Amino acid sequence: MNELIFEMITNQNNKKTILKDIENQLIKEQIITKENTILRDIIFRELKGSLEIFPKVLLPHIKETYVKQTRIILVKNNASSMEWENKFLDLIILILLPETPKPDDKKAIRTFMRNLADEKYIKKLIQKE
Repeated sequence: MNELIFEMITNQNNKKTILKDIENQLIKEQIITKENTILRDIIFRELKGSLEIFPKVLLPHIKETYVKQTRIILVKNNASSMEWENKFLDLIILILLPETPKPDDKKAIRTFMRNLADEKYIKKLIQKE
C-alpha cells in the first residue's frame, strides 16, 4: 500500500470511544496537535451528508490546521463490529489533510479515492487479519 495509508486496530466498538482512541494515537504520533477535535469535526461533516461509501464502510475526512501530516487511516476492530449511529461497521477510512497538503499527497489521495470505486478494492481493505 501507499506510505500514507496506515491501519489502526481498535478494541473499542462505539463511535465516541473509537474516535477518542484514534485521536489519542494520532496525537501521540504527532499527526494531529489538538485534543477533542476529531469527534466534533466528524459530527459536523456528517451533518452535511452520509459518510457511508459502501455497506458497513464510512469515509470521514478532515482538512484542518491541527492536522500536521496527510494520512489515510484504516480503522478496524478485529474482534467485533463497530457501532456508529445505530449501524454496525467493518471499516472506517479516516482521511486527514493539513490545510495545505503537499502536491504528491494530494495526488496519492486522489488515486486512493479512485480505487474506492472498485468494490474488490474496498473488500480487500475490509478484510480482517
